[in-house]
Amino acid sequence: MNTNDTELVRSILSQRYTETNDAEDAEIVMLNTCAIRDSAEQKIYQRVNELKKNKIVAVLGCMAERVKEKMIDRGVHIVCGPDSYR
Repeated sequence: MNTNDTELVRSILSQRYTETNDAEDAEIVMLNTCAIRDSAEQKIYQRVNELKKNKIVAVLGCMAERVKEKMIDRGVHIVCGPDSYR
């Protein structure tokens, strides 16, 4: 995952939201992607399936941008690529 993108999004959102590392405590779960390999992409799809039942799920990053329609079809609420963080 892209650490720089994570830090950028974190700094933007920290002005209005409180961060937690526990998905159970979160209202919105954000997954930052950078899928170079198919196995990484499959892990994201699995995680989305686990989370979408009880949480608002956002998928960020280059994978999200590349497969935006698939993400939406799988129930992801927010999809945005690296160029749209700001």
